[in-house]
Amino acid sequence: MKTAYTKPLKVIYYDGEHWCDYKGEPIAHTREERETWEHIVVKRGVKIIRAFTFANCKNVKKITMSSTMKRIDTNAFAYCESLIEIDWSGCSISYIGSGAFFGCISLYSVYIPTPKKRGKIKQWAFSDCTDLKIFVAENFDYGPGVFHNTRMMDSFPLDGSSDDHDLQKWMDHRHDDLPLHRICTSDTPSICRINDIFSKQGIESFIQQDKVGLTSVDYLSINPNADVDSVNYCMLLLLMNTDGAERIRRNSMVAGKNAEDCADVLPKKKATWTVRLMKHIVKVYSQKQERRKILKKKKESDRRDAYYRQMTVPIYLSSSNVNIKVCKI
Repeated sequence: MKTAYTKPLKVIYYDGEHWCDYKGEPIAHTREERETWEHIVVKRGVKIIRAFTFANCKNVKKITMSSTMKRIDTNAFAYCESLIEIDWSGCSISYIGSGAFFGCISLYSVYIPTPKKRGKIKQWAFSDCTDLKIFVAENFDYGPGVFHNTRMMDSFPLDGSSDDHDLQKWMDHRHDDLPLHRICTSDTPSICRINDIFSKQGIESFIQQDKVGLTSVDYLSINPNADVDSVNYCMLLLLMNTDGAERIRRNSMVAGKNAEDCADVLPKKKATWTVRLMKHIVKVYSQKQERRKILKKKKESDRRDAYYRQMTVPIYLSSSNVNIKVCKI
């Protein structure tokens, strides 16, 4: 997910060294200095982010992983309370340690590229990320409490007593009956694949929500593998279907948010036109509703006028006498 920022962020480059001890105490930078960091860039060649390296960096908003990244250790980014964007482009993470992103309360969506070999996300890795609602990570095993106290669990079909196997099964199969959701969360969400589903299932495939309450368009909008053409195509299909566009306007997370929130949620290059399309949908339907009201009033007025014309008898007075002439309508 890429976000447009109002000003440049202060960047810190990470070279893979130990910046904290095993208790999480800084050994390479002071706490005051760490609080000034806003954008963490992992240098190329780094494969592991050490335990506690960026824990409690409360002003970090963005993390850019290197293409060589393989592993994130315990509590590496815990309590990065301002973190809203993680750029995983090109990397192949196969291990995320315990509590790696614990308490990142501003994190809304996570899209982790699919590793070649099945990876592991350990216990409490994203626990207490209270705003986390969109999470896509295929081919991973999940430890206990990975999504504890997140928005994802608001609609989780299992109760608190469910074991880890239930969570694993749900994550692996939650979109089995929603083929368009699977395509929009995949590494190859092409127009051809999207159109195949649309031709078979129609506009309903775009409107359907999963158990978390998200549509396929919501997932496609944050998928870093989705090009602008694919997302554009989906939105145009919605615009071409009046009923579908109206329902997506009501139900979709993207459509339902205002322009400012939407710009934060969507990738930068997609945000502008997507917000514009959403505004256009709202505008079109507002105008449509207004035209319906005007047409309805006009019809009522015409019926009323016709009724009065039938009930009214025109009377003409001759200038020469007072004879009354009745003219039939």
